[in-house]
Amino acid sequence: MKYTISDKLHIAEKVCRLYAEGGYTLESCCNAAGIKVNTFYQWACPMVENFNSLSESKQIELIRRGFVQKIQDSLKEAKKAGTINFKLLLLDRARMGLLKMLEGYYYEEVQSIQVKNEYGEHEFRPIRKTQKYMPPNATAVIFALKCTDAENFSDKVEIVSSKLDPEWERLSKLTIEELKAEIEKCEAEIKQADEDLKKRKRR
Repeated sequence: MKYTISDKLHIAEKVCRLYAEGGYTLESCCNAAGIKVNTFYQWACPMVENFNSLSESKQIELIRRGFVQKIQDSLKEAKKAGTINFKLLLLDRARMGLLKMLEGYYYEEVQSIQVKNEYGEHEFRPIRKTQKYMPPNATAVIFALKCTDAENFSDKVEIVSSKLDPEWERLSKLTIEELKAEIEKCEAEIKQADEDLKKRKRR
């Protein structure tokens, strides 16, 4: 099917509008508009800078090959908008997923058996449906609390001291796990010192 320049612009505008939403591939957008992605690429390529500065014969040659400058410009803008909207879409989905994990949710578990249909082909048929409940996810709850109320829910332990002691300052910046490691190290040193003291007394 041959398309006029007006047809190409109309179809390309629909493709770019869908693509700019950020949730679809360029190929799926082209399919929705009724063309193949290779056709769209042909319309938008080759990459030509300063199209309007080319000679009239060169412009006509490129248009005859399918290239339309407006389509190329629309595609560039759609890619920019699509990248931004895709990030916003991911952020929205991530927030909804986190909220679902924080609140808990019900889901349906389907048990199936494999049978042969009337054509002798194997297929799965549901025999039982069970509604189950997924409780709030503890890790998600901790993550949400740390992000929204870091003052009260943090891995850092604040040690308040009136002394300007560098060791106190160092300890105040450690996480709970790092403090545990420090305690174990001190306990090992105390144990070793106690053993050394006992050896000296035996002499």
